Amino acid sequence: MKKFILSSTLLSAFVLVGAVVVSADEVKQAETPVGIEFKTEGPNEVVTGPYKGVLTLVHKPTAFEFGSHSATGALLTAEGKMEGKQYLVVSDDRDNDTVGTGVSDQNSKKGDPWKLTAKMDELKSGTETLPSKLILNLGAAKKYDLGTTPDGNGDIKPNPANDTSISDFASETHGVKITEKVELESDKNNEVVIMNKAKEDGKKIGVATQVESTNLIIQAPKTSAGKQYTSKVIWTLSTGI
Repeated sequence: MKKFILSSTLLSAFVLVGAVVVSADEVKQAETPVGIEFKTEGPNEVVTGPYKGVLTLVHKPTAFEFGSHSATGALLTAEGKMEGKQYLVVSDDRDNDTVGTGVSDQNSKKGDPWKLTAKMDELKSGTETLPSKLILNLGAAKKYDLGTTPDGNGDIKPNPANDTSISDFASETHGVKITEKVELESDKNNEVVIMNKAKEDGKKIGVATQVESTNLIIQAPKTSAGKQYTSKVIWTLSTGI
């Protein structure tokens, strides 16, 4: 088995805020932080190649963001804020008897089994951690067209993840199974299958699934007020299931 591991997708800008209490005849000063974050353009990020002749993850969500919330001590479910459609895209462009430079094993070939898994790192503010669960609701398997545009260096410039390159499979068989509801728990370091192709069929294929919605569930103590917590999701594409 050979694995292609990509650490990505920050859970960013998740801030827990508290209240300032003022008694009668008492004056208190409070501060409001001012900040700005310059983000990567677009809802998806292209994974570094190669793409031609290999099995690889092509696109992943740029970030999962959950905004600012009050730290009340109660269980909190935060809904993800999405701008545009987010996708996970895998391309299997292997030929027969591929000697791959990507995820392909030396003896793997087009249509051989593979799987994409995910796990969530700890949700942290400095050294402080919060137990949390990230829920990803995924759409049905869609067909992805990698494209044929040369990049000038012997590889392919992959098509973006959008409505032009992603379409329904219709009657075409693909053999890829999508886990529609994915639950990643930060304190258990559990690895969950996102999509997998379990049977060999000898076909080249591009598969996409849309991340239709996200939720982050945490137990946020009042001591978390004013802190920003971040994490990441680690995607692993592997052969030889």
